[in-house]
Amino acid sequence: MLHVADNHGEADDHLPPGKGDIDWPRVLADLTRISFSGALILEMSGHGAGDAQERLRDAQEARAFLQNLNEKKDGCNS
Repeated sequence: MLHVADNHGEADDHLPPGKGDIDWPRVLADLTRISFSGALILEMSGHGAGDAQERLRDAQEARAFLQNLNEKKDGCNS
């Protein structure tokens, strides 16, 4: 399994994937290239902002973001 989060390249921000500067299409392509088949665990920090519902929404959006990229990647490889 991999613990995944986004950042802006200067600190370990633990942002939701898609909210920072990481090139997620490339990450997913590289994982496919090495035949990675494990789980991606979202490792996000609330940084004290918002409530639990907001953090849950962020996690749901991050999951949907990664799923969408994966579906696009799979569509290109068919």
